[in-house]
Amino acid sequence: MSKLARPRRTERKKVGTHGSHRVTMHYTGTLLIMSRLFFVILLSGVLVGCAHKQPPQRINITMKKYEFVPAEVHIKRGQRVLFVVTSADTQHGFHVEAFGINEPVKKGQTAEVEFESDRAGTFPMNCSIICGAMHDDMVGKIVVE
Repeated sequence: MSKLARPRRTERKKVGTHGSHRVTMHYTGTLLIMSRLFFVILLSGVLVGCAHKQPPQRINITMKKYEFVPAEVHIKRGQRVLFVVTSADTQHGFHVEAFGINEPVKKGQTAEVEFESDRAGTFPMNCSIICGAMHDDMVGKIVVE
């Protein structure tokens, strides 16, 4: 007579015993539940983080002998700002000492400076590269409200 093959049991990992009962755990189901939970938490964190960050306010500034256009810029405190600075005639330097900004701006090129206005007040902007006889008179204002 031939021996009958025994059916295979599903593999289980013995975790521990409780009294006379064996405590077993199926890893596949647990891992699946944990991975789905991790994915939901990760996705919700990414979406919440994206919802709070708005793109910066874009402000175009043109520098030319011996002025800023516009001469006065108004922004809100705590707002992210992107200054897009161009030069109409020669090389200038976009300088706002209060915010640590000092960016050279060449004729025909654009300089982009992004920052967040963290304090209220009126702050001077000036040219940091000598651009002619009236260079010292080249000033503008950033008003943070």
